[in-house]
Order: sequence, then C-alpha cells, then structure tokens
Amino acid sequence: MDTVTVLLGEPDAVPYRLEVSDGQAAEEVATGTTDRRMSFDLRGRALRAVKLVFPEAPAEIKEVRVHGR
Repeated sequence: MDTVTVLLGEPDAVPYRLEVSDGQAAEEVATGTTDRRMSFDLRGRALRAVKLVFPEAPAEIKEVRVHGR
C-alpha cells in the first residue's frame, strides 16, 4: 500500500489519529484535524492494518481509497 485517501462528509474539523500496524505493534503516524479530503503517504511500510480514529466525535466517512501495489 502506498497511499490511503479518505473523503469525509459532515462534520468538518474533527480531531483524528491514524494508526498503522505491521501485525506486531501499532504505531501512531499522524494526528490532526480533519479536512474533507485527507491523504496519507504510507510508502515503504510493510503494513497489515491501518486504523483511522476519531477520539472526540464521530465523522461521516464517504469513501476510502487504498492505492499501491
């Protein structure tokens, strides 16, 4: 997997945390406040799982695209 792109609906500006796992341990790789469209570059990682967490309020996810080999 090279890139994960997420398209959100309402509401705007929700805090998020992106976690990835190689099957052994989870690692936080990004935090911030959402935009309508977010893209995460995950090249060079051997990943088994990607988790997008909204710790303060739910967010409407309209679309998730995973790009890569």
